[in-house]
Amino acid sequence: MGEGFEKDRSQLIIIDRSFDWTSLILHELTFQAMAHDNFTIKNNVFMFTENGAQKEVVFDDKDEVCAELRHQHIYNAADAVRFKLKNCVDSELASTVDAAQSTSLAGLSYVMKKIPQQQKIVENYSRYMSALKQCMDFYGKHLEDICIFEQDLVMGKEAIVEDKITYDVKKKLISFLTDNNVSIQNKIRLIILYIVSMNGVSKDIFNELVQNAQLSPADIQTILNLNKLGVTTDADENNKKPQQTIPRKDRVDENTFQVSRWTPKIKDILEYCIENHLDPDEFPYVSVREQTTEKYKASSSRYNATWYKRKDPKQEGSRIILFIIGGVTFSEMRSVYEVSKNFKNSNIIIGSSHITTPEDFLKDLSDLGEH
Repeated sequence: MGEGFEKDRSQLIIIDRSFDWTSLILHELTFQAMAHDNFTIKNNVFMFTENGAQKEVVFDDKDEVCAELRHQHIYNAADAVRFKLKNCVDSELASTVDAAQSTSLAGLSYVMKKIPQQQKIVENYSRYMSALKQCMDFYGKHLEDICIFEQDLVMGKEAIVEDKITYDVKKKLISFLTDNNVSIQNKIRLIILYIVSMNGVSKDIFNELVQNAQLSPADIQTILNLNKLGVTTDADENNKKPQQTIPRKDRVDENTFQVSRWTPKIKDILEYCIENHLDPDEFPYVSVREQTTEKYKASSSRYNATWYKRKDPKQEGSRIILFIIGGVTFSEMRSVYEVSKNFKNSNIIIGSSHITTPEDFLKDLSDLGEH
């Protein structure tokens, strides 16, 4: 696990997918996650058509623009690209004017070399702006109302009302299930989120929901296959299983998007681990854990990538290796980035059997009926 005092405190946390079904089903509106959820992505290439022209964006760590944007909310990412694009164009114009003022051969040469270089940068920013526009347009046409309802459902309260939901949740859900503009996949996701949030529903309510959604027998069986994963679909008290008791941190503030209030549970788990506050009953130790008096301080000024090594090994702190059996979501990978950014003394590595999306999960859930 490494050398030195801090490496002696390295911890390996192994959990399975059942610790957080919500983050797997919920719509995530950060750039990379939304693209993978709602568009066809092959080999990390996001291909789309704009004004009749075929365009593409590659989700690649080597691209600095991608690395900066992929975990940002689509609207924040769009603002960031607009700002960079404006600065780039303004810089190009300023450089051209300054160079043009010189009648020397060197000045003219500078203009010829500078403009093509800037054009390439501008084109790159433009591609990302186009890709983000695809996401924003899709959200506006298909997801805005659904995402707000999902967040109310999983948070147990509305964004503008403290600690309660003022409308009839089931009635609101049925309004989406009977809407022909809502896709079958989204109807299934909404029903699953409702079941998970309510810790099961009665058979009568379940039948009412699937009938209003006009689901096929195969789609209904997909939802019922949740039972094979240990998710309670029947509200019968005798069948209910105790839910995990990981305390949630309140992270919603005035800067939080109404449609992005939910935080994946993995973020709380990692921070509790760093702060030595993980419940040993929920996360029992294989061996006795040594205590330390070191204080971990949050830092907003340094960004420590989670699965890259620091250039100077001597600066590395304690290491947390988290492995999720059953798939890791893009929202959870984003959470690891955020925790790494805020806790400078921790080196966090996340791994899983695979990266999964809601579409992947529903397909796997459907396949359970064949075994």
